[in-house]
Amino acid sequence: MASIMRRMRNGLSNLLGQRAQQAPTTSVGSAPATRLPEDEPPTMYTTTWCGDCRRAKRIFTDLGVPYREVNIEHDDAAAAIVLRVNSGMRSVPTIIFADGTVLVEPSSSALQAKLAPLAAAIRG
Repeated sequence: MASIMRRMRNGLSNLLGQRAQQAPTTSVGSAPATRLPEDEPPTMYTTTWCGDCRRAKRIFTDLGVPYREVNIEHDDAAAAIVLRVNSGMRSVPTIIFADGTVLVEPSSSALQAKLAPLAAAIRG
């Protein structure tokens, strides 16, 4: 278990080091979150078994908003990000936006409200 935690910390450090060079960081609640470059679509951390993840992906698709999906079951560094952002909980979906905000297990209405301006910008 300790070796897994070490690998996760090392992967997170490497990933955050790369991201820190790309964009500044901001805080979300009490946990620091990596800010995505402004032209990067939201990143949704998911699992294969998560019903809320399927619902969130459907909302993104219905509104025509692109996103980047990362399955934390297959990516230790991504799992570490989710753990860090969620105070040690593997809560999915965890969605990080370019403005630095994070939605965790959002309701449909909260996600639609957050995506509405992005969808409007895409439609022009």
